[in-house]
Amino acid sequence: MENNTVVYRTFDKSEILEILRHPAIIKTIAEGDCQDIDVNPEKTCFIACKVDNELSAVFIFDKLGAATVDVHAHVLPAKRQHSKDIGAEILRYFFDIAPWAHKLTAIIPICYPNVIAYAHQFGFINEGVNRRSYALDGVLIDQIYLGATQQEVLNELC
Repeated sequence: MENNTVVYRTFDKSEILEILRHPAIIKTIAEGDCQDIDVNPEKTCFIACKVDNELSAVFIFDKLGAATVDVHAHVLPAKRQHSKDIGAEILRYFFDIAPWAHKLTAIIPICYPNVIAYAHQFGFINEGVNRRSYALDGVLIDQIYLGATQQEVLNELC
């Protein structure tokens, strides 16, 4: 990446919430009318990225089992031109600190095809549908289950 990029695990709740409460982010992650977001950096892995010394993204990694982790990617709109590089740096870092993680999963509402396409860039494939499981404007819509093995992700990062 041409820019000065720093990726690190963060335990700073205010830093995490700065990304998650950004208006463009919260409107895509807050289901229904819920706007109250709380985080526990001691329980969940948050990996942040700064581009040119500006906080640009936070990815959330939730351990689901001995080998599986659910990932949630959040890149600020002003830094989305760097989103592929940001994602690659964060995923490399994650696998460096969590080599035991052999499978990544994500579940993304169908109303966000750009987010589904973003996951596809890193080797994620559609693995199923969670029907009528996400509340959007009073309507239940489908979510897509996506998954990628560690090797599939690393192959895309080469």
